[in-house]
Amino acid sequence: MSKYSTNLKTVFALFLIVCSIVIIFFLPSNNPFDIGNTYTDSSVYTYIGHVMKDGGMPYLDAFDHKGPVLYLIELLGLTIHRNIGIWFLEILSLAIGLFYTYRCARLYGCGRVSSCVTVFVTTLSLASFFFDGGNIEEEYAFPLLMISLFCFLKYFLTDRISRVELTACGAAFAAVCLIRVNMAGLWFILCLGVIVDCVKQRKANKLPKLILYFLLGTVVVSLPVLVWLIRNHAFFAFVEDYLKFNFAYSTGHGSIRIFQSMNGFLKDTPVLIGIPVTTWFCLRERKLTDILCLICYPVSLLLLCLSGHYFFHYGLLLCPLFAWTTARALSFVEQNRTVQKRKWTYALTLSLAVCMLFNSTFLSIAGYIADPIRDVEKQPMVKTIVNEVTANTEDDDAISVMGNCNIIYLLSGRSSVSKYSYQDPIAAVSPEILNEYLMDLQSLKAKMLIVDSTCSFYDSVKNEIKKVTDKNYRLLDRVEQMEVYVRK
Repeated sequence: MSKYSTNLKTVFALFLIVCSIVIIFFLPSNNPFDIGNTYTDSSVYTYIGHVMKDGGMPYLDAFDHKGPVLYLIELLGLTIHRNIGIWFLEILSLAIGLFYTYRCARLYGCGRVSSCVTVFVTTLSLASFFFDGGNIEEEYAFPLLMISLFCFLKYFLTDRISRVELTACGAAFAAVCLIRVNMAGLWFILCLGVIVDCVKQRKANKLPKLILYFLLGTVVVSLPVLVWLIRNHAFFAFVEDYLKFNFAYSTGHGSIRIFQSMNGFLKDTPVLIGIPVTTWFCLRERKLTDILCLICYPVSLLLLCLSGHYFFHYGLLLCPLFAWTTARALSFVEQNRTVQKRKWTYALTLSLAVCMLFNSTFLSIAGYIADPIRDVEKQPMVKTIVNEVTANTEDDDAISVMGNCNIIYLLSGRSSVSKYSYQDPIAAVSPEILNEYLMDLQSLKAKMLIVDSTCSFYDSVKNEIKKVTDKNYRLLDRVEQMEVYVRK
């Protein structure tokens, strides 16, 4: 190979890495050029981070049904820097995930260029299809999934895995379970694969060691978190909100609703390509790793769709599987094809990347800075309400927003008078939440009340809300579907 060709490959690989870095830099909506632009779920998580920073506890002082590790991440981000700390952790999370994507590709035998292509295609898959504004639970699970995938692949492909890697794999599993437990499907399938491999290769004597260090990792992460919850009297609230509520949230939906949700993801390019390619490898070579990868696709799809809802960011959990498939395919090309066919494969892979690059979803994400419609703070409705809140309340006053618009708390710097800073759609899962919230409005003295007349439960409570507002509040303004009241 000539020196010119080697240099050209190096430059091309660096170009792909730089492109990936630039993409993840601007991908989160709340980036340094657009501070305060948080989406619905992200606003809830950030608000709980502020509650914790002020000495409160999740579940006790602010309701949400995600795991405690997510809120600890929010607290860490706000501690690093009030405005860009969370964004920094998002970038770090994505960077670690992509670094281990590169390592997985190298583990499969991919060269540096193919490994960089794998990283770039993975970056585009999460940017084009599944990244929904950022600061979401799947984003923080992504590096944990990739680290564990690397550890498992190292075991399967080299028959070697260190104690540190086993412990890290268990720690990553525990952390993901304490963010959202239905994101942990990868571990269940690959752990089963390890057991099958040990039995098949007649090395069952290795299993106790593997299990021991894996469990050690789970204890290292889960025990301090559980002790923290217990010491702050939030453990039973955690059980109620995270375990019982999520069980109710994820059950009660018919199979048709679940399959409709799965169908939404089956239309996305990573799944359309990933499953057939992996199936081809299974039929051709019947390797255990290929079979496990293929099983992971439907299992992950089923778990992420258990709630019967279809949200783009759920699909981010499929990106590690797509990275796995891409690395497997490019390593196969490198090891089994001529240079000329290799070039054609690279061209086709990059064509796929270009198609994803110009996917409409990706263009909308890449246009956060220039697109005022996507800038939450600049939306007339939110901006007007935030200005009215700051003008009619003091910094230590508590307000209440009925519906689901926690961005108002964040931009105004005010706290929620009720632990239920939002009630939609959780009130549909647990009607007791709505009853508690209405009792809070009657007994607690919110300085201002913002009512979203389009929230799903408005018609069922509008008479009760009218009694509260007639007695204690005067109407200050109507901003689109929002009614703004200030205390008399």
